[in-house]
Amino acid sequence: MYISKIHIRGYRNFKDKVIEFHEGINVIIGPNNAGKSNLLRALDLVLNTDTSKKLTLFDFCRNCTVNSLKAAAPKVRIEVFFCESAGECPDSEDLVMVSPCLTKLEHPYEAQITFDYLLPKEDETEYLQSVIDVSDPNVIWNIIRDEYLRKYVSRMWAGNPSNQTKLDGDTVGKIDFEFLGPIRDVERDLFSGKSPLLRDVLNFFIDYEIKFDKTKSKDERKIELKNKHVEFTKSVEPSLDKVKERLTKGKEQILDYAKQTGASDFHGAVPDFSGTLSEPDFLAALQLLIKHETGIDVAATHNGLGYNNLTCWRN
Repeated sequence: MYISKIHIRGYRNFKDKVIEFHEGINVIIGPNNAGKSNLLRALDLVLNTDTSKKLTLFDFCRNCTVNSLKAAAPKVRIEVFFCESAGECPDSEDLVMVSPCLTKLEHPYEAQITFDYLLPKEDETEYLQSVIDVSDPNVIWNIIRDEYLRKYVSRMWAGNPSNQTKLDGDTVGKIDFEFLGPIRDVERDLFSGKSPLLRDVLNFFIDYEIKFDKTKSKDERKIELKNKHVEFTKSVEPSLDKVKERLTKGKEQILDYAKQTGASDFHGAVPDFSGTLSEPDFLAALQLLIKHETGIDVAATHNGLGYNNLTCWRN
C-alpha cells in the first residue's frame, strides 16, 4: 500500500490542490514558498497521531474573497488517499489496517482518510450574522480569531467523508509516518518577540533614527532615548489601569479562593495584581509576518522555509 494522492483545501497556501504520488520514492521539488513544507505538514496533520489537531488563524488559506468569507466560515479539509501496491498479497496486513477506510473493494483497492477543521453548524449562523455587514476581509479574519477560532473542532473521517464515519485512532496509529522538521529556520529564532534573538534585534532597531543620528552628540541621543522610554511607559499606564479595573470583581473571587485555602492567613500575605509594561514587554507581543504582493499577511512560521532562511541568515 502507498499514498496515491492528497487533496488539500483551505490549508495555508493551498486553496484547492490535488497532488499525486507514485509507488516508491517521491521527490518534491519547487521554488521557495511553493508549499513543499506545507504539503508535508498537511500529511503530518492527518497521519501523525502526536501532532496537535488545533490550528491557528495562519493555518487557514487567506487567499479567499470577502464574499466567500461571508457565505461560509472558512474550513480546512485534507484528504489522503491510499492505493494497493503492485504484487501486494490479497490478505495483506495493509489491507486489514485500512479496511475501515476502504472506498474501493476490488483490486487494486483504494482507501481514504479525511481531516476536517471546521466551525460547528450550531455556531455557523451566528458567524454569518456577525460578518454580514463587514466589507474588509482583514476585519472578518480578526472576528474569526477573537470570537470563533476557539469554537472550531477537528474531525477525522474513515472512507468517503460524506458517510460521516468517524475514524478509529488506532487505524492512523498503525501507519508508519515520520516527519522530520527543519534543523534551522525562522520558526525557532525570529517568529515571536518572546525569542531572545528577535527581541534583541527589535531592541537594536527601535528608535533607530535617534540612535544613529550623527548630527547629535552621544549624550544628546542618550537623553532623547530616555525621554522616549519614559513617555512610552506613561502612555501605557492607562491601559494597565483599565485592565485592573476590569479585574476588580474577578480579583475578589481570587482572594476569596485564597481565603478558603488559607493562603491569605500566611503571615498576613494577600495576593494582588500590579505591574508595569516596558518596551521589551510590548516587543514580546510582536510577531514576524511576511507581506505578499497579494495583500495577504503570512506568519513567518507558515512561510516557505527557504525564503525565511534567506531572510534571517543572509546577514
